[in-house]
Amino acid sequence: MQRKELERVVVITAFPDFVKDKIEQMKCRMNGVLSVTYLEDKQFQKDLLPDVQHTLFFADSRETEDILQKVHAYVVGYEHERNQGVPLSATEYVFSDIEDLSADDIFYVWNRVTGQPCDVLETEHLLVRETTVEDVDTFYELYRDSEITEYMEPLFLDPEEERAYQAMYIRNIYGLYGYGVWTVIEKESGGIVGRAGVAPREGCEEPELGFVIGREWQRKGYAYEVCKAILDYVKTAFSIDRVIAVVHQDNQASIGLCEKLGFAMEDRVLQENHVTFLKDL
Repeated sequence: MQRKELERVVVITAFPDFVKDKIEQMKCRMNGVLSVTYLEDKQFQKDLLPDVQHTLFFADSRETEDILQKVHAYVVGYEHERNQGVPLSATEYVFSDIEDLSADDIFYVWNRVTGQPCDVLETEHLLVRETTVEDVDTFYELYRDSEITEYMEPLFLDPEEERAYQAMYIRNIYGLYGYGVWTVIEKESGGIVGRAGVAPREGCEEPELGFVIGREWQRKGYAYEVCKAILDYVKTAFSIDRVIAVVHQDNQASIGLCEKLGFAMEDRVLQENHVTFLKDL
Protein backbone atom coordinates (compact mmCIF):
# COMPACT_ATOMS: atom_id res chain seq x y z
CA MET A 1 0.00 0.00 0.00
CA GLN A 2 1.42 3.38 -1.05
CA ARG A 3 1.09 5.75 1.88
CA LYS A 4 -0.97 8.93 1.50
CA GLU A 5 0.92 11.62 3.39
CA LEU A 6 -0.79 14.37 5.37
CA GLU A 7 0.50 17.86 4.59
CA ARG A 8 -1.98 20.25 6.17
CA VAL A 9 -5.07 20.69 8.33
CA VAL A 10 -7.85 23.08 7.27
CA VAL A 11 -10.81 24.00 9.46
CA ILE A 12 -13.79 25.30 7.52
CA THR A 13 -16.12 27.09 9.89
CA ALA A 14 -19.36 29.03 9.95
CA PHE A 15 -18.25 30.56 13.27
CA PRO A 16 -14.88 32.24 12.57
CA ASP A 17 -14.98 34.64 15.53
CA PHE A 18 -15.47 31.73 17.91
CA VAL A 19 -13.06 29.30 16.23
CA LYS A 20 -10.13 31.62 15.43
CA ASP A 21 -8.53 31.48 18.90
CA LYS A 22 -8.94 27.71 19.02
CA ILE A 23 -7.11 27.40 15.70
CA GLU A 24 -4.23 29.45 17.09
CA GLN A 25 -4.01 27.11 20.08
CA MET A 26 -4.11 24.15 17.74
CA LYS A 27 -1.22 25.60 15.70
CA CYS A 28 0.90 25.91 18.84
CA ARG A 29 0.37 22.23 19.65
CA MET A 30 1.55 21.15 16.19
CA ASN A 31 5.13 22.28 16.97
CA GLY A 32 5.69 23.13 13.33
CA VAL A 33 4.98 19.56 12.22
CA LEU A 34 1.75 20.45 10.40
CA SER A 35 0.28 23.55 8.81
CA VAL A 36 -3.08 24.53 10.32
CA THR A 37 -5.35 27.13 8.70
CA TYR A 38 -9.02 27.97 8.57
CA LEU A 39 -11.53 29.24 6.04
CA GLU A 40 -14.87 30.85 6.64
CA ASP A 41 -17.83 29.16 5.02
CA LYS A 42 -18.33 32.12 2.69
CA GLN A 43 -14.67 31.99 1.63
CA PHE A 44 -14.95 28.30 1.12
CA GLN A 45 -17.66 28.82 -1.47
CA LYS A 46 -15.36 31.11 -3.50
CA ASP A 47 -11.80 29.96 -2.96
CA LEU A 48 -10.10 26.98 -4.51
CA LEU A 49 -9.52 24.17 -2.06
CA PRO A 50 -5.97 23.02 -1.27
CA ASP A 51 -4.91 19.56 -2.48
CA VAL A 52 -7.69 17.42 -1.04
CA GLN A 53 -5.63 14.22 -1.25
CA HIS A 54 -3.14 15.49 1.34
CA THR A 55 -5.40 17.64 3.54
CA LEU A 56 -7.48 16.79 6.60
CA PHE A 57 -10.56 19.02 6.81
CA PHE A 58 -12.56 19.80 9.94
CA ALA A 59 -16.09 21.06 9.20
CA ASP A 60 -18.65 22.46 11.65
CA SER A 61 -21.67 22.48 9.33
CA ARG A 62 -23.47 19.69 7.53
CA GLU A 63 -23.52 21.67 4.29
CA THR A 64 -19.73 21.96 4.30
CA GLU A 65 -19.36 18.26 5.10
CA ASP A 66 -21.53 17.39 2.11
CA ILE A 67 -19.56 19.60 -0.26
CA LEU A 68 -16.23 18.21 0.90
CA GLN A 69 -17.40 14.65 0.52
CA LYS A 70 -18.57 15.33 -3.03
CA VAL A 71 -15.00 16.30 -3.99
CA HIS A 72 -13.68 13.19 -2.18
CA ALA A 73 -11.94 15.18 0.53
CA TYR A 74 -10.97 13.65 3.86
CA VAL A 75 -13.25 15.33 6.37
CA VAL A 76 -14.21 14.97 10.01
CA GLY A 77 -16.85 16.85 11.94
CA TYR A 78 -16.07 19.62 14.41
CA GLU A 79 -18.60 20.00 17.23
CA HIS A 80 -18.55 22.98 19.60
CA GLU A 81 -20.91 25.04 21.72
CA ARG A 82 -21.94 27.30 18.82
CA ASN A 83 -23.17 24.48 16.55
CA GLN A 84 -24.91 22.26 19.10
CA GLY A 85 -27.88 20.53 17.55
CA VAL A 86 -26.40 20.65 14.06
CA PRO A 87 -26.39 17.08 12.67
CA LEU A 88 -22.78 16.33 11.63
CA SER A 89 -23.66 12.86 10.44
CA ALA A 90 -22.08 13.03 7.01
CA THR A 91 -18.76 11.89 8.47
CA GLU A 92 -17.82 8.90 10.60
CA TYR A 93 -15.74 10.93 13.07
CA VAL A 94 -16.75 14.04 15.01
CA PHE A 95 -14.39 15.89 17.37
CA SER A 96 -14.66 18.65 19.93
CA ASP A 97 -11.91 20.62 21.72
CA ILE A 98 -9.69 20.55 18.64
CA GLU A 99 -7.36 22.99 20.37
CA ASP A 100 -6.27 20.09 22.58
CA LEU A 101 -5.31 17.78 19.71
CA SER A 102 -1.61 17.01 19.33
CA ALA A 103 0.22 16.27 16.08
CA ASP A 104 0.13 12.56 17.01
CA ASP A 105 -3.65 12.80 17.46
CA ILE A 106 -4.03 14.40 14.04
CA PHE A 107 -1.93 11.74 12.31
CA TYR A 108 -3.98 9.05 14.06
CA VAL A 109 -7.21 10.63 12.78
CA TRP A 110 -5.67 10.88 9.29
CA ASN A 111 -4.87 7.18 9.26
CA ARG A 112 -8.40 6.37 10.38
CA VAL A 113 -10.16 8.41 7.69
CA THR A 114 -7.76 7.36 4.90
CA GLY A 115 -7.80 3.69 5.87
CA GLN A 116 -4.05 3.54 6.41
CA PRO A 117 -2.47 1.41 9.12
CA CYS A 118 -0.91 3.05 12.16
CA ASP A 119 2.54 1.94 13.26
CA VAL A 120 2.27 0.54 16.78
CA LEU A 121 5.71 -0.33 18.14
CA GLU A 122 9.18 -1.59 17.33
CA THR A 123 11.39 -4.16 19.04
CA GLU A 124 14.92 -5.35 18.35
CA HIS A 125 13.84 -7.69 15.55
CA LEU A 126 10.22 -6.82 14.84
CA LEU A 127 7.83 -4.10 13.75
CA VAL A 128 4.17 -4.10 14.79
CA ARG A 129 1.54 -2.19 12.82
CA GLU A 130 -2.21 -2.28 12.34
CA THR A 131 -3.45 -4.97 10.02
CA THR A 132 -4.62 -4.10 6.52
CA VAL A 133 -6.99 -5.96 4.21
CA GLU A 134 -3.97 -6.51 1.94
CA ASP A 135 -2.36 -8.61 4.69
CA VAL A 136 -5.00 -11.31 4.32
CA ASP A 137 -3.26 -13.17 1.48
CA THR A 138 -0.13 -13.55 3.62
CA PHE A 139 -2.22 -14.73 6.57
CA TYR A 140 -3.45 -17.63 4.44
CA GLU A 141 0.18 -18.60 3.82
CA LEU A 142 0.92 -18.49 7.56
CA TYR A 143 -2.19 -20.46 8.49
CA ARG A 144 -1.61 -23.12 5.84
CA ASP A 145 0.55 -25.07 8.31
CA SER A 146 -1.61 -27.46 10.34
CA GLU A 147 0.41 -26.71 13.48
CA ILE A 148 -0.83 -23.12 13.38
CA THR A 149 -4.52 -24.03 13.34
CA GLU A 150 -4.29 -27.01 15.68
CA TYR A 151 -5.05 -24.85 18.72
CA MET A 152 -6.69 -21.79 17.21
CA GLU A 153 -9.53 -20.83 14.92
CA PRO A 154 -8.70 -20.95 11.21
CA LEU A 155 -9.40 -18.17 8.74
CA PHE A 156 -12.59 -18.17 6.68
CA LEU A 157 -12.57 -20.69 3.84
CA ASP A 158 -13.46 -17.90 1.43
CA PRO A 159 -10.75 -15.18 1.33
CA GLU A 160 -13.37 -12.57 0.44
CA GLU A 161 -15.15 -13.29 3.73
CA GLU A 162 -11.87 -12.90 5.58
CA ARG A 163 -11.18 -9.58 3.82
CA ALA A 164 -14.66 -8.34 4.72
CA TYR A 165 -14.09 -9.42 8.33
CA GLN A 166 -10.74 -7.62 8.47
CA ALA A 167 -12.29 -4.45 7.04
CA MET A 168 -14.97 -4.59 9.74
CA TYR A 169 -12.34 -5.26 12.40
CA ILE A 170 -10.25 -2.27 11.32
CA ARG A 171 -13.29 0.01 11.37
CA ASN A 172 -14.94 -1.22 14.56
CA ILE A 173 -12.12 -2.46 16.79
CA TYR A 174 -9.20 -0.20 15.90
CA GLY A 175 -11.58 2.71 15.38
CA LEU A 176 -13.36 2.27 18.72
CA TYR A 177 -10.63 0.98 21.04
CA GLY A 178 -7.41 2.08 19.34
CA TYR A 179 -5.92 -1.38 19.92
CA GLY A 180 -6.57 -4.93 18.75
CA VAL A 181 -4.68 -7.78 17.11
CA TRP A 182 -1.94 -6.35 14.91
CA THR A 183 0.43 -7.53 12.16
CA VAL A 184 3.98 -8.52 13.10
CA ILE A 185 6.79 -7.86 10.60
CA GLU A 186 10.39 -9.05 10.73
CA LYS A 187 12.72 -6.08 10.31
CA GLU A 188 15.48 -7.94 8.50
CA SER A 189 13.31 -9.46 5.77
CA GLY A 190 10.45 -6.97 5.79
CA GLY A 191 8.01 -9.90 5.67
CA ILE A 192 4.94 -10.62 7.78
CA VAL A 193 5.80 -13.31 10.33
CA GLY A 194 2.69 -13.36 12.50
CA ARG A 195 -0.01 -11.54 14.41
CA ALA A 196 -0.21 -10.36 18.01
CA GLY A 197 -2.07 -7.89 20.18
CA VAL A 198 -4.73 -7.43 22.82
CA ALA A 199 -8.42 -7.29 21.97
CA PRO A 200 -11.74 -7.09 23.83
CA ARG A 201 -13.28 -10.46 24.73
CA GLU A 202 -17.04 -10.68 25.14
CA GLY A 203 -18.06 -11.22 28.74
CA CYS A 204 -14.67 -10.17 30.17
CA GLU A 205 -13.59 -6.90 31.71
CA GLU A 206 -9.97 -7.52 30.74
CA PRO A 207 -8.74 -7.53 27.14
CA GLU A 208 -7.23 -10.76 25.84
CA LEU A 209 -3.68 -11.28 24.61
CA GLY A 210 -3.49 -13.20 21.34
CA PHE A 211 -0.48 -14.20 19.25
CA VAL A 212 0.63 -16.42 16.42
CA ILE A 213 4.06 -16.67 14.80
CA GLY A 214 4.46 -18.56 11.53
CA ARG A 215 6.26 -21.89 11.78
CA GLU A 216 9.24 -20.70 9.73
CA TRP A 217 9.98 -17.99 12.32
CA GLN A 218 9.38 -19.98 15.48
CA ARG A 219 12.13 -20.81 17.98
CA LYS A 220 13.69 -17.38 17.49
CA GLY A 221 12.11 -15.86 20.59
CA TYR A 222 9.81 -13.68 18.48
CA ALA A 223 6.61 -14.58 20.34
CA TYR A 224 8.07 -13.58 23.71
CA GLU A 225 9.72 -10.48 22.26
CA VAL A 226 6.56 -9.13 20.66
CA CYS A 227 4.16 -10.09 23.47
CA LYS A 228 6.39 -8.53 26.13
CA ALA A 229 6.56 -5.31 24.11
CA ILE A 230 2.80 -5.28 23.54
CA LEU A 231 2.03 -5.70 27.24
CA ASP A 232 4.35 -2.82 28.10
CA TYR A 233 2.85 -0.70 25.32
CA VAL A 234 -0.85 -1.15 26.17
CA LYS A 235 -0.17 -0.43 29.84
CA THR A 236 1.33 2.95 28.94
CA ALA A 237 -0.73 3.90 25.88
CA PHE A 238 -4.18 2.74 27.04
CA SER A 239 -3.82 2.50 30.84
CA ILE A 240 -4.71 -1.20 30.67
CA ASP A 241 -3.78 -2.79 33.98
CA ARG A 242 -4.92 -6.42 33.57
CA VAL A 243 -4.81 -8.79 30.62
CA ILE A 244 -6.02 -12.36 30.17
CA ALA A 245 -4.87 -15.13 27.86
CA VAL A 246 -7.01 -18.14 26.95
CA VAL A 247 -4.93 -21.12 25.81
CA HIS A 248 -5.84 -24.66 24.76
CA GLN A 249 -4.98 -27.06 27.57
CA ASP A 250 -2.73 -29.11 25.28
CA ASN A 251 -0.82 -26.15 23.84
CA GLN A 252 2.26 -26.47 26.01
CA ALA A 253 4.29 -23.95 24.00
CA SER A 254 1.75 -21.16 24.55
CA ILE A 255 1.22 -22.15 28.19
CA GLY A 256 4.99 -21.93 28.72
CA LEU A 257 5.07 -18.52 27.02
CA CYS A 258 2.29 -17.18 29.24
CA GLU A 259 4.17 -18.36 32.32
CA LYS A 260 7.38 -16.75 31.05
CA LEU A 261 5.47 -13.48 30.52
CA GLY A 262 4.33 -13.58 34.15
CA PHE A 263 0.73 -14.73 33.70
CA ALA A 264 -0.86 -16.80 36.48
CA MET A 265 -3.40 -19.55 35.81
CA GLU A 266 -6.95 -18.88 37.01
CA ASP A 267 -9.95 -21.06 37.83
CA ARG A 268 -12.12 -19.20 35.32
CA VAL A 269 -13.22 -21.38 32.41
CA LEU A 270 -13.97 -19.12 29.46
CA GLN A 271 -13.76 -21.77 26.76
CA GLU A 272 -14.08 -25.55 26.81
CA ASN A 273 -10.73 -27.39 26.90
CA HIS A 274 -8.90 -24.12 27.48
CA VAL A 275 -7.17 -22.63 30.51
CA THR A 276 -7.36 -18.98 31.52
CA PHE A 277 -4.34 -16.91 32.53
CA LEU A 278 -4.29 -13.44 34.09
CA LYS A 279 -1.52 -10.86 34.36
CA ASP A 280 -1.49 -7.59 36.28
CA LEU A 281 0.48 -5.00 34.31
